Amino acid sequence: MKLPRSSASYGTPDFTRCFIAEVSALPSGSLPLQQAMAQGNMVTDDAPQVMINSIDCDEQQLRVTAGVFFTSVIGGCSCADDPSPVDKINEYAELEFLICLDDASTQVRIAS
Repeated sequence: MKLPRSSASYGTPDFTRCFIAEVSALPSGSLPLQQAMAQGNMVTDDAPQVMINSIDCDEQQLRVTAGVFFTSVIGGCSCADDPSPVDKINEYAELEFLICLDDASTQVRIAS
């Protein structure tokens, strides 16, 4: 994964806006949200809400810890008589984004 707008805007007033927009636009499977779920068993395709919790940088790498709010569901068999609710469940995860400042390549993991 690459976050070129975030990498290019680091150190400017636009960084927060660029990072949030870029992460929010990622396909749902790009982030480790399935592993971070606490209540549901399937992540929905709804765009996550992102907030920056902390930023740390050295000469080569930018480390952003972000809070990600997303929704999940408890999937059933989808049968006509299945009593399982299809209500969305609000979930939260802290993710760590390691962004290489040279080429914008990015690794994402669940923050410990």
